[in-house]
Amino acid sequence: MLKAMAVKKDIFELYRGSEYEVDLLPKTKIDVRYLMINGGKVVEAILALQILKYW
Repeated sequence: MLKAMAVKKDIFELYRGSEYEVDLLPKTKIDVRYLMINGGKVVEAILALQILKYW
C-alpha cells in the first residue's frame, strides 16, 4: 500500500530511504531516484521505469 499522497501522476510525497508498493500495480515498487528534502520528508521522487511505462 502506498503511504504517500499523490501530487502529480508521476510524482509522490514519500519518506526518505523507503520503498513503497502501488495499489494500482501490485508487487511493483517505487524506486526513489533523486530527493528534494523539505522538513525531513522526501517531497519529490521519480518512479521506476517499470511504473512510468504504465502512465
